[in-house]
Amino acid sequence: MRTLLKPKCHPNRPYRSNGFCDACYWKWYAKEHPNRDREKFLNRTYSITLAQYNEMLVRQGGKCAICGHPPKTRALNTDHNHKTKQVRGLLCHKCNRALGLLQADSRPEIGAAVDRYLRRAADING
Repeated sequence: MRTLLKPKCHPNRPYRSNGFCDACYWKWYAKEHPNRDREKFLNRTYSITLAQYNEMLVRQGGKCAICGHPPKTRALNTDHNHKTKQVRGLLCHKCNRALGLLQADSRPEIGAAVDRYLRRAADING
């Protein structure tokens, strides 16, 4: 006769592995393997390793490549050209969103236009 295992954490829930129920197992797994999912994501999405990401982070001084601020609560986003898939650098969430909203990949001249606009406005307003 086979004995069903019960989790140590929550005996009333089904057993998953390593003495845990399913929810507690994944919390344990995330603590034990903090970079495994990040490594897979970076490799699958941008064809870079976690080591390459960390090298870029060090080269940028741990700050956003556009605004120069360090991240507050989340890791810097990996900015890339959507057509060529080439990684350009690491950006904070706000700067990454701004590039996306401006459609900078399909309209590279937009950056220069924004710069001209802001300089013109500064000259007018003193």
